[in-house]
Amino acid sequence: MSTNSSVANSFVRDSRAGDRFHYCFAARRSLLLLDQNSGLERIVIEGDDSSGTNGEYSLDMTEVYRDGREYDKIKYQFKYSVERVNKPFTFSELKDTIVGFAENYESAVGQGKKLRYLVVSNRGVSKELKSCVETIAIGGESKGRTADSFLRNVRLRHDMLKAFCATLVFQDMEEDLEAQFQNLRVQSASYIAGIPTVDSMYA
Repeated sequence: MSTNSSVANSFVRDSRAGDRFHYCFAARRSLLLLDQNSGLERIVIEGDDSSGTNGEYSLDMTEVYRDGREYDKIKYQFKYSVERVNKPFTFSELKDTIVGFAENYESAVGQGKKLRYLVVSNRGVSKELKSCVETIAIGGESKGRTADSFLRNVRLRHDMLKAFCATLVFQDMEEDLEAQFQNLRVQSASYIAGIPTVDSMYA
């Protein structure tokens, strides 16, 4: 097998694993639609449910909640890694996602919505990036190479930048694909008789 073919097959394998992670996580969250106390009203896959918003390419899933909940919308981007699980994400690797989130926030916040943005991954996120976002969110001045790159690319200013960073959450170090799948089986058992078989979950 040629090197190019090996690389292509690896890319396809990793992409499929990422898709399955997305599906499993979204399916687990979808079960909340069956819980009357969750407040979850609907789920939108691959985008937002509002017209006239930017940055939708960075939204893998949007949860829309009924009035009176802590958040009106929670917006997700899923990142699943097969090869580099133990290597934390740097800002450069998450730049497109975070910039897209910021663009979406800027266009949606005027609608008076309480928003939250999550990057969900089985990989960790670098301490530098987390510290940068957390410092800005509390009104501090973040410094260093990561902060410089963050501020250069996330083109929000002053109070809007602070408010956006307060909505941004890194839900990293999530369980791997197999664990997500097994958790989905167990959670599904709360709504049907018995734990679903593996075959039925793939059907």
